[in-house]
Amino acid sequence: MIKSYSIIINEIDETELALKELHSQLENLQLLKNTVGIVTVNKDFVVSGVYSAVVKETPFPLVGMTSYSQIVNGKIGTFILSIMVLTSDDCEFACGISEAVPDTGEVKEQVQKCYKDLRSKLNGDVKLVFLYPNFMYGHYPNQYIKAITEIDNNIPIFGSLSNGEIIETATSARTLHCESISNNQAAMLLISGNVEPKFYLGSTTKESIMAPDIGVVTAAEGNCLIEINNTKAKQFLEEANLKPDSANQRASFFSTFIANEKNEKGEIISSVVKSLVRPKDDAYLFACGIQVGSSLSAISFTKEVVMETAKNVMEQIKANHKEGTLLIYSCLGRRAALLNEPNKEFELMNKVLGNNFNYIATCSGGEICPTSRAETEVVNNEHNETLIACIL
Repeated sequence: MIKSYSIIINEIDETELALKELHSQLENLQLLKNTVGIVTVNKDFVVSGVYSAVVKETPFPLVGMTSYSQIVNGKIGTFILSIMVLTSDDCEFACGISEAVPDTGEVKEQVQKCYKDLRSKLNGDVKLVFLYPNFMYGHYPNQYIKAITEIDNNIPIFGSLSNGEIIETATSARTLHCESISNNQAAMLLISGNVEPKFYLGSTTKESIMAPDIGVVTAAEGNCLIEINNTKAKQFLEEANLKPDSANQRASFFSTFIANEKNEKGEIISSVVKSLVRPKDDAYLFACGIQVGSSLSAISFTKEVVMETAKNVMEQIKANHKEGTLLIYSCLGRRAALLNEPNKEFELMNKVLGNNFNYIATCSGGEICPTSRAETEVVNNEHNETLIACIL
């Protein structure tokens, strides 16, 4: 069983005042045998040196990322340093950060080495992985997910890409592990013992599907969509009147798709939202990997879709759980879709969840969450424009 607490630090410039905030909350914690903290900070806490000072004064390891904005048990803010403290007598925690990954290409070697090193520190089997890769234009989340599932394919993986500013987030996004602050390393936390996480996600509604089943991916490489129905992707979307190159279309309709991904038997195992980033010759680059054989539908992603899916997820959680520790990641694109009400999704979370949960919800640069779980295998996946939640 895992017990949890939340720490909030508001002082972003004055280290001494920030440490006073930290110590006033630490002294109220009743820590058990094993303890770790999942840290989320606005990037300015890193720049000012407050984050590094907090790490040195915290009596347990911290792991996490920078994020643009968050809500912690009802408190909404851009300039917040939060720590979700997990403590337990019958769970073990091992956290760390990988070696630097290259700007492009494979990340497998670095991620697997880190995972194996952390796994060796646990006495029991891994039950859950929290994964925080950095936001890098040359990589996508499934590269990190697949590196871990090649070793353990029955372990749920949950987490987020780091983020900084809403525009050009890659320049200020950082992953964090204790005193390590990185723009090219993946942070992770492995948990063993008595823990049974549950996962929830929301991204689209039936009404948001503007063009269902437009075609099947017949050629793709990594996150590059090359062909749909054996036709070059650019030509296919142009002929279907779904060309996502114009600013008007990019802002409203045709830059987001649902991909129904299938297993070897042709059965749909995941329906995942994927965002188109930019054209590349006759192909298109996405923020997620593209699976050959998956069917595509074009969707409209609007303020109404954000709010309806958030409401559905929060109400499911409240219906299924009376209380618990809750980590929530919401894509930066969802915040952008809220236009002049950027905190509206956070406000809804607080209204529905109330005081029964210890929760932290924060902006995400790319979401990582299981889409299904069988007895022998977990289908871990990457998402765009999605709200994901993990309850312990």
